[in-house]
Amino acid sequence: VAAPEGIVLTEVSELNDGSIYAWLDGTTYYVSTQRTGIYPIASGNCGNMFAGCSHLEEIDFTGLDFFNVFYAKNMFKDCSKLNAIDLSTFDVTNIKVTNMTDMFGSCDSIRTAYGRTNSDVDRLNSTSGKPTHWAFVVKE
Repeated sequence: VAAPEGIVLTEVSELNDGSIYAWLDGTTYYVSTQRTGIYPIASGNCGNMFAGCSHLEEIDFTGLDFFNVFYAKNMFKDCSKLNAIDLSTFDVTNIKVTNMTDMFGSCDSIRTAYGRTNSDVDRLNSTSGKPTHWAFVVKE
């Protein structure tokens, strides 16, 4: 995903080497490399990654590889305006993801939530702290 011209980019790579940027466009948060044909890989520790981002309504994970994630505690906690979340690229059945405590705490506005497989959906729906009035479903 290319950032619109004139948008403020924030360097978010683990090595701080200019390889991965994030930006807010309206109420949607994007993460991308800004390099054609190269896709970012999420750090193993995604704990608190978006915690407290109460203004976000959507996060676009297009092209972001979550294969190496092992820690996701509080990842989206207090994203109170987040209304949709697509984690169909996030492999939570991988043995590496060991802590998803309060991953969705206070995410009360979510209406659409997608997971990758039935197994992933089951694990996401049983995450402690997830509001009970919405549920993940497998993305068709």
